[in-house]
Amino acid sequence: MKEAPDISPSWELASVSIGCYAGGERRFLTHQSEGAAVPTMEEQRVPISHLRVGVFIRLELPWFKHPFLLGSFKIKSPDQIRALKELGLSTVICIPEKSDQQPMAPSDLDAAEKDTGGGRSESDTSLQQALWNIKNERIVRLKAQRERLNRCEREFEQALTRVKDIITNVGMASREVVENADTVVKDMVGSLLSDTSVVVQLMNTKPGGEDIFYHSLNAVVLGLLLGRECGLDADALQKLGLGLIFHDIGKQRIPKKVLRKQTALTPPEMKLIQLHPKYGQEMIASRVPDFPPEAMTIVVGHHEALDGSGYPSGLAGEKIPLLVRLASIANVFDNHCNKLDPATSLTPSQALSFMFRKQAAQLDRSLMAVFIRCLGVYPPGTVVHLSNEGIGMVVGANPRNTLLPSILLYDPDIPRNEALIVDMEEEPDLTIVESIHPAKLDPQIFAYLSPRARVSYFPQLKGELGSVSR
Repeated sequence: MKEAPDISPSWELASVSIGCYAGGERRFLTHQSEGAAVPTMEEQRVPISHLRVGVFIRLELPWFKHPFLLGSFKIKSPDQIRALKELGLSTVICIPEKSDQQPMAPSDLDAAEKDTGGGRSESDTSLQQALWNIKNERIVRLKAQRERLNRCEREFEQALTRVKDIITNVGMASREVVENADTVVKDMVGSLLSDTSVVVQLMNTKPGGEDIFYHSLNAVVLGLLLGRECGLDADALQKLGLGLIFHDIGKQRIPKKVLRKQTALTPPEMKLIQLHPKYGQEMIASRVPDFPPEAMTIVVGHHEALDGSGYPSGLAGEKIPLLVRLASIANVFDNHCNKLDPATSLTPSQALSFMFRKQAAQLDRSLMAVFIRCLGVYPPGTVVHLSNEGIGMVVGANPRNTLLPSILLYDPDIPRNEALIVDMEEEPDLTIVESIHPAKLDPQIFAYLSPRARVSYFPQLKGELGSVSR
């Protein structure tokens, strides 16, 4: 197994931001439309001629009418100021608290005019063309990224269909069902091991009566990604995935009214729920006696806890096999994100924070560190407030840097199906200020970002480029 990374510094940083919105009633509202924008008390309208390197500005132009990649940014060079002049703008909005330097005073303007040469030059046109070329290249890359995401969505739907068939028919042709499940896992394991770089992507799913299928697939995906990152070989991954497909199969013996109950369970109901691991073991053992023992330990033990507080056997510490500890993390995370009542579900970042801080005694801390590396400190599905005052939703994790995911940006001037997706690794001045609960969003932003009521993930293989119930 690979050595777990030290994620403490980045996690501490993220934990502060995760808690920023939790206690208050801050709401994230849309900017006023073009032509009606009014600077806030923290903002200033300044002439273009007063700008200099280090000033943070916000443009009042639609994204497709200027050559810059973002509509709010810190000026890095005199070339950017010349490009702003070339756009014919007379003023822009300055945000002093985000600026390294403040706009120039009138007394500084003469010297600045001499330094920049004043007036227009032929190089200004070529400069703006160069900026447009960079932006157009980004648009082409963005289109290719959307095509890859669409392909990933189709692969997710195909995998979901296969999992539905497996779980629906588990009580009939059981051996054939297990063989089908083995094939599903083998396909996923083969793909994951054949590609050295995998990005975790958010899938477009809807809540409904098929939660058990989504949960099973999500647990498999998360478990395999975690196991892969831990250095498991193909055989161990195969057994991990097989166990996770069937880990909740025993719930078929639990009355649906108990499973779907959204209020607190009574002690007898809780005892009944806690029988599902044993029921699953009995169902599989009676029909498929040669079911892999390692996979069976997951079916039986996925609710065990390191401190011995779990069930059904109250195992503790090293008595809980590695595969079970891996499966437990995947199961717990998906259950936190996808509760029976969506209104009580945690956001992905809240779920990670809760697991890392409140369930540290129950979950393997070193494996949690690897899990955070897989999903990022801000996992896909997290709505975030950015340092340029933008709002976006994380759609892809970055395994190289847990604080720099890919983000779909809110911009009312761009159609939702063409929304800009920014790779934060390519935008060093753009940072995440805090995560936001979707309930805090303005309805217009909520509709645009469309935060998932059910959070589901699927791996996107870079080689293709050229959720806790009870």
